[in-house]
Amino acid sequence: MFQTPSKNYVKNQKNLWQDRFFIVKKIYKWYNLYRIGDNMKKIFKGILVFSLIVLLSACKKYEPITYTKFMENFNNRDGYIVNNQTLRYEDQFERYIEVVGNNNQFAYYEFKTEEDARKYIKDNYTNRSKYSFKDKKDYIIVKCTDKMYFKAIQIGKTVIIGNSSIKKNKREINSILRELGY
Repeated sequence: MFQTPSKNYVKNQKNLWQDRFFIVKKIYKWYNLYRIGDNMKKIFKGILVFSLIVLLSACKKYEPITYTKFMENFNNRDGYIVNNQTLRYEDQFERYIEVVGNNNQFAYYEFKTEEDARKYIKDNYTNRSKYSFKDKKDYIIVKCTDKMYFKAIQIGKTVIIGNSSIKKNKREINSILRELGY
């Protein structure tokens, strides 16, 4: 009843198992490659999430600086003189502060409303030929780099202007405006 397997049958069975083992080896390799792919997907997702966080944190809403912080910043600097001109221009501005020093001039204007501040910037700087004008939802930036450096920034109901007759002072003006949060 039971027959012993023939030699050819045993060889075929051995080859079959080797083939099956070969397939298992291939599947294992593919699985490892797929796992590496999963790790790469996780790394890619991590990089994507990190970059989104960085992008979203960089898109912050700008907050206007108060006049006391503005005055304190320049009172602590050597070579700058702070002049409060609010009483002189009460009818136009809530607060008006001028700062002069190191061949630079800064001005701080606080208006009654944000619309007044936007109107002031647009009326004074929109139609000038050498001024670049950038109007966004939360702020307006005006720049001029022709023979001098001029930068005006409107955020909320405040306008800060920094200018210099010396074009080389651009870095100093920009660093001061950055310190102020503009």
